[in-house]
Amino acid sequence: FGTGSIYRMTSFPHRITSPTEPLQVYIARHNTLLNSLDISVISEMKFLIGVCLLISQVAGGPPAEWSCKSLSQTRGSLPSCVLSAKASNDVWYITTQKDASQSGSYMCSVPITGAGVVDTADFYLQGSFDSPTDMSFAGISFNTDSSSSGNFIYFRLKSPAPSNNFVLGNMQRGITQTQKNFDATAVQSGRINFEIQFEDNNLEVYLNGVRHSLASNYQPYYTEAGAFNIISANFRGANYKVSGLKVCTPVICIAPDGSSIKGGDSYTDSDGKKCTCKASGQMECVCDIPSSPCPGGTTRWTDPETCESKCVRGPQYCRSSGDPHYKSFDGKYYDFHGKCTYQAASCGEFEVYFKNYDLIGRAPRYTGRIELKFNGEVFSIENNYVAKVNGQQVQVPYVKTYTNGDRVEIINNGQLEIRLYNKGRNPSVRLRANNAGRYINAEMWLHGSCADLTEGLCGNFNGNPNDDLIQNNPNVHGETYKEYDESCPAPPKPYHPCDDIDNGHAQAEEICSVIKGSPFNQCDVDVGSADGGPLKDCMTDVCYCFIDKSCACDTLDGYATACLNKNPLLGDVKNWRNKITFCPLECPAGLAYQAEAPVPQPTCLNKNPKQEGTERGCFCPAGKLLQDGVCVDADQCKCIHEGVFYKTGDKVIKEGECKVCSCLAGGEMNCEDMECPALNCDDNEIVAHKPDKCCGYCEANWVKAVNPDNKLNQGQNVALTCEIFAEGVFKRHITWYRNGKKITQGLSKNKKILQVKDAGKQDAGEYICQVEKDGKVGEAKFNVEVVLRDVDIIRAKSTDVDFIIGEKIELEVTKLDELKEIYWECNGKRVNKAMERFTVINKAGFNRLIIDPSRKTDAGSCTCIAVNKDGDEEREEIKLSAKEANVELTPIDTDVECKENKKGCRIGCEVDANGATFEKEDLKICKVVGGRKTECKTPNFKNGAYSITFGSNTPASAKGTYVCTAKINGLNFESGKINVSVV
Repeated sequence: FGTGSIYRMTSFPHRITSPTEPLQVYIARHNTLLNSLDISVISEMKFLIGVCLLISQVAGGPPAEWSCKSLSQTRGSLPSCVLSAKASNDVWYITTQKDASQSGSYMCSVPITGAGVVDTADFYLQGSFDSPTDMSFAGISFNTDSSSSGNFIYFRLKSPAPSNNFVLGNMQRGITQTQKNFDATAVQSGRINFEIQFEDNNLEVYLNGVRHSLASNYQPYYTEAGAFNIISANFRGANYKVSGLKVCTPVICIAPDGSSIKGGDSYTDSDGKKCTCKASGQMECVCDIPSSPCPGGTTRWTDPETCESKCVRGPQYCRSSGDPHYKSFDGKYYDFHGKCTYQAASCGEFEVYFKNYDLIGRAPRYTGRIELKFNGEVFSIENNYVAKVNGQQVQVPYVKTYTNGDRVEIINNGQLEIRLYNKGRNPSVRLRANNAGRYINAEMWLHGSCADLTEGLCGNFNGNPNDDLIQNNPNVHGETYKEYDESCPAPPKPYHPCDDIDNGHAQAEEICSVIKGSPFNQCDVDVGSADGGPLKDCMTDVCYCFIDKSCACDTLDGYATACLNKNPLLGDVKNWRNKITFCPLECPAGLAYQAEAPVPQPTCLNKNPKQEGTERGCFCPAGKLLQDGVCVDADQCKCIHEGVFYKTGDKVIKEGECKVCSCLAGGEMNCEDMECPALNCDDNEIVAHKPDKCCGYCEANWVKAVNPDNKLNQGQNVALTCEIFAEGVFKRHITWYRNGKKITQGLSKNKKILQVKDAGKQDAGEYICQVEKDGKVGEAKFNVEVVLRDVDIIRAKSTDVDFIIGEKIELEVTKLDELKEIYWECNGKRVNKAMERFTVINKAGFNRLIIDPSRKTDAGSCTCIAVNKDGDEEREEIKLSAKEANVELTPIDTDVECKENKKGCRIGCEVDANGATFEKEDLKICKVVGGRKTECKTPNFKNGAYSITFGSNTPASAKGTYVCTAKINGLNFESGKINVSVV
């Protein structure tokens, strides 16, 4: 009759007390709960309802969200009948003796309590009572209410007896020690696992998992408030043990509106979250996830903070390898040779950075470190298998757990990896550093919920590779995401090293062509060409290594990963190094390369992990565990917590897990719940909670800036992050201000992060994150300084101009902004219309100054001054250098023999004006007679020279001496002599 109805039957607020009650009567009695049932089908439901009735009689543990404490301490002084009572590893060992001073049915009692046990009317008790030896009976009594009006429950084990029967006693409130009733009935034999619950004046008792209603009225032994008594008859001494003692009591949570919520109860908040009072005493709010299906290739993800639910793609892959070459999430390939730290990706509360280094003082650079910034800490993995947290080296595996369930892992899965688990993402980001000696090949897999949100070298993850780079320029893009606090030169323009090697392109392409063959030809990933993509990346690296084949391996490994991302079942691609023999992977001593090793690998922290897949890399032999760079047996393991080793017997505090542990042999730990002290905060303080600390604490400065001081280059981005050490703070409690004015743009959905993008001078100043809770106000302050670049309003076509005196000078600037004013100054004097030789041409895209004719005094500089609409001014100075014209006239031939009355006799000169302009009319070829130039003629330009001929019939009078002359910019120039003979 439906799963929903079954749930309703097993969720009654009380237990079914009469399993033999006729079914029709039972349904009629509970018709308000079962009104959806059709009585006509009752006969068909008898078996199913019978199963429900049976289930309702089986113990189910403590009520949801009650607070449970171990009972591990004695309370007060022990009576003389108790020889010893000790607890070890959750088991009590008790020895009693007959107290001669007492007689009759006197009972020997051991009062037991535990840290944090509180007096309360309702309780749940759990434990196991082993059969005692050599005694008449033993049992328990419990009181969590008060000494005057307590809750008492009692059962006893008879011994010696063939059946070792136990008898269940009675529970009453306000009973006195003098009341007695010895009406007892044996119900079951053997060891007792007991559960006792008293809630809302209803009692339930489960023995060995079965509910019992039979009880004697035997008076239980009186128990003080807050204690649990193990009792035995004072007839003779006894030895017995009780294990797993635990008491659970209800908790009360305070909702944001100040109302009290009982443990396990819930309500729906303004964000649509279901908020439940948990055993910790805190409200836990979770989202109501839509049930609508997602399209193929996507899965549903719900933000646990904002309840935003959407269908997301699978993780996308980005890498930096070799030169370094970058492949964005959307498949954009490009090179960038900066040598700073650059943001590679971001997603709300975390950012990923790649750190590049210089190799030989020029390209290539290389990536040497991957950083994850999360919760104000920096987790990094580097070349040579080095892991660090906040700059300090740590041991691997490193696991950082936060009280809200977030987790950062640094593990060795054949290579070092960082994994972040938060917001229900498994994982949010995975980072892998493939070690290559002095550098790494950095890889990243980013969760699909970060699509369209991420920024950095890896692009925007929107499915379009064409918009991944700012201005479609790798250098502009990379510099935008550079960390400001690093001083790095501007990256050089990419060039192709194969250009420097004879036949370099062909040699490199021949080596890298293996990417087109087996086993890679099974891949559904474009190899690109010699002009771009994986093939070009490979060729570039090979040429940087002067045609060394091994330098192709980085690209091949990255291509294999991209291939396996699409199809993980391509075993030949996993084993590609076996096929490409010049790419063996060198592993540290003691480790060996495996192409398909199960991951995650067993470690001293987790010796039997659940396998998630396989990975390529360097691994320990089967049965060995990697510890401190050495493969060891399991019994050689040390205790490790957050990257620090501990010795056997050391105390280990696991703040994020709220555990206090003791280090045991073989790296094992014995842990107990951490007890938090009671707090009494001052009026100006609240109970604060840090994400990696178990216990709350009193704090006046409970709102802090993760990154309070920010110095940015113009155009860079920053995420101002407000850290709030208080629970129960929602987005409606958070307000942001910039320079005293409230701002609402650029905020994350939970309002804890403010994104400042493309920073300009308007973004500089003081920012305040203000939080209100329980009538108290906390603030975090941020300072943002924006270093403005030189305002790019105009750009000179040339900043150095050489001119020849007398020639025309043309100076030009390109307009890059909307201008309010533009003018020129030459040698300190502003150009105006009254200056006859100066002409200004002002067009939409440029401004040009013409000086014609030029003079020697024009040498110096002319400056174009432009003011944009915002009032920013830029000055572009152009230096002018003057020189006189220097025209060289060189005879074609200095001795020319002509044949009389024949054509074709030609004389002339080549002209080098050295930048001066002239017309052919400025040139003459003259005959020299008596030192004077006569018969001067204007030459024609032919075959690279200016020349004349003597016509179709060369006369005898053509004989003589000739010169070429030129008059340019008022200066006269003359060639050497040309001797002409006529035969």
